[in-house]
Amino acid sequence: MRAATGGRGADVIIETTGVLPSVAASIAMARSGGRLLLFGIITAAEGALPFYDLYFKELALISARVAKSEDYPASLALLQRGIVKLEPLVSDVMPLDELNRAIGMLGSDSAQRMKIILDHS
Repeated sequence: MRAATGGRGADVIIETTGVLPSVAASIAMARSGGRLLLFGIITAAEGALPFYDLYFKELALISARVAKSEDYPASLALLQRGIVKLEPLVSDVMPLDELNRAIGMLGSDSAQRMKIILDHS
């Protein structure tokens, strides 16, 4: 990120994994005065982060909780009315016992892979 921005760092980093080492890397990639959107669900009760860098860079931390129970009825209504189409988002459907193969596929270089559904029926 530093090389891509001439050493400055990114204005906004969107952290989507919720894994502490990734959060720490996000802090390192942000420019001074930048923003860090914590989109991933961080479940760790404790861990190491570069807190001095948060202070020194004066980063703005933004939390994003995207799944609220009151959102589901409106979302389902859009699906039922056919306004939102989920089928184009599903690239693969596999039996649950092929989980290891599915995980391997996630690391492939296929630009067409969007979502793998594991069928457990």
